[in-house]
Amino acid sequence: MQGDTLVLTLTVTPADWHIDGDSHPAFQVLAFAEEGKPPTIPGPLIRVRIGTPIRVHLRNPLDDTLIVMGLNERGAALDSLVVLPAATVDVGFVARHPGTYLYWAISAKVHRMQLLSAPPDGMYRRGFDSQLAGAIVVDALGPVPEDRVFVITQIGDRDLGAGAPGAQDRHGTPTRQFQALNGRAWPYSERLHHSLGDSIRWRIVNASQESHPMHLHGFYFRVDAHGAPRLDADSVYAPEQRRMVVTETVISRHTATIVWSPDRPGGWLFHCHITSHAVKGQPIDQRNVVAFPSAHHEGDGDQHALTGMSGLVLGITVTGSAPAPNARRPARRLRLFVQSDSAPGDPAR
Repeated sequence: MQGDTLVLTLTVTPADWHIDGDSHPAFQVLAFAEEGKPPTIPGPLIRVRIGTPIRVHLRNPLDDTLIVMGLNERGAALDSLVVLPAATVDVGFVARHPGTYLYWAISAKVHRMQLLSAPPDGMYRRGFDSQLAGAIVVDALGPVPEDRVFVITQIGDRDLGAGAPGAQDRHGTPTRQFQALNGRAWPYSERLHHSLGDSIRWRIVNASQESHPMHLHGFYFRVDAHGAPRLDADSVYAPEQRRMVVTETVISRHTATIVWSPDRPGGWLFHCHITSHAVKGQPIDQRNVVAFPSAHHEGDGDQHALTGMSGLVLGITVTGSAPAPNARRPARRLRLFVQSDSAPGDPAR
């Protein structure tokens, strides 16, 4: 802080992104870094009280122009900042509205054709510059509730358009696509620990180019707010507008604030409900491998949660003793039917 102003010096630098942990192969990507500190994925979290002036010195040491969105008072998709190669740009704005926001950048060289044709919020980042994103949180006056911020990012390490041969498998699933929560994929993503009755507040920031239906096992959660790149402020719902759900879709470049409280102990998951974003993916260091594993039962069945899953998954442990039920519930008789969605040519059903 300098007086009442938050001053941040940001730079952009190449980084080795170990999405599967430091001992596994890495992607070479661009990442934001606070000047003098290592780069981080996602970029540094900017968090201030409402009314705080923010001044950002943004340095571009690359030989490519950067287009930066979100470092302004307007909706992130409504205003952009151009930083020429080897240049430093100063930008100032005031955090006027409480909420959860996103800033991101794209490389002009990698996406020059899209810059000519696509609207700013539709700029499609796929590879080298796909991790240039971070969150901005503006807190209202008064007590600040304890919360967590989770930023979803994504990378496709093959420079293929959606209609190019080999870009999708026969089910329409994009190949060579990897997802992360706060920079890591399951089982290397963060493990969360809570107690029965905790009031848990999460801010979900989708910095990827796809929508993600985020699903919580075992419990309902309440949706308190949504943010969009074309709005200057979050849509904060009145009590009668808040929905209790188990799955909420967070659109690309959008944010959501959710609240929940566990009433049963155990191990639970919070994950994207798009299958290819949660199942075991292809090896990072074998770019010729484009197909997902043919069957989810391959590997160690006792360790399927670790060997058969990847991507947008968080593990949650809830501790405490649940009260005994008041009465035994009558048994129900169920008839279960198993069907197959196999396509011709699949090696396994």
